[in-house]
Amino acid sequence: MAQRRLIKRGMLLLLLVPSVSFSAALPRTADVQIDGALRLLLSSSVEERSTAFYSIIHAGLSPGWDSKLAVADGVLAIANSGAEGRARLVAALTRLLETETDFQQSGAAPATEDYSNYYGDVIHAVTTLRDPASLPVLMRCINTGGMAQRTLAGFGAAALNQGIKALPNADEETRHSLFRMFSAMSEPRNLNNVTSKGSEESLLNILLIGARDANPQSRRVSVEGLAHFSSSAAVDVLNRLAVSDPYKVTDPNGSAHYPVREAAARALQATR
Repeated sequence: MAQRRLIKRGMLLLLLVPSVSFSAALPRTADVQIDGALRLLLSSSVEERSTAFYSIIHAGLSPGWDSKLAVADGVLAIANSGAEGRARLVAALTRLLETETDFQQSGAAPATEDYSNYYGDVIHAVTTLRDPASLPVLMRCINTGGMAQRTLAGFGAAALNQGIKALPNADEETRHSLFRMFSAMSEPRNLNNVTSKGSEESLLNILLIGARDANPQSRRVSVEGLAHFSSSAAVDVLNRLAVSDPYKVTDPNGSAHYPVREAAARALQATR
């Protein structure tokens, strides 16, 4: 696995640079390793950046660690070791994700499995920290999938406003990703963060727009979000889609299914 190979490479990284204290809760060797690796995240070499990134992750892991969640475990161990260390880590990893996203979107990034895994791991690290400072770069990464979308959904009104501004000029893929974020934002654990005046109404209105979108998948995810609203406007749209949405899928046995209608029917059950 690419992550394992790069973590091993990070173990061999020799960081002969002056160090300042990162956290008293970490061993001194880890403290030095993290401090030096944070500086190498600024390198113009993607190989050096990736090696430094995995060196940081490894420094946060306990001896004999064995888990499938290396990135999350390593990042959280460092982040939880002290407020100053967390702030430095958030700033460094957010800046790294900006660098790698620029690299990706320029078309210069290598089309390799190792780089794809590394870029995904950087997104994983940033989303694990769930810091609002990462909102702008995560909006740029919204098409990468659920990690970015779910984290943005937890940022409340700030992400809602950014998403609403982005929607009119978004391409079809980004529109769908935005509607997925809006839908996730309507879940109770996230809706509690949509607290500014008028924000909940704005979220409802944008989901109603999504329920009329030309893309049936965007209609479906918007319908799933409307399940969390009991307003007459939401119920009216759900009733209409439950009986008349035209999107049809035929399975290998020849049976027809209507995914948006089915999602709307489930949503109506939830609103009752």
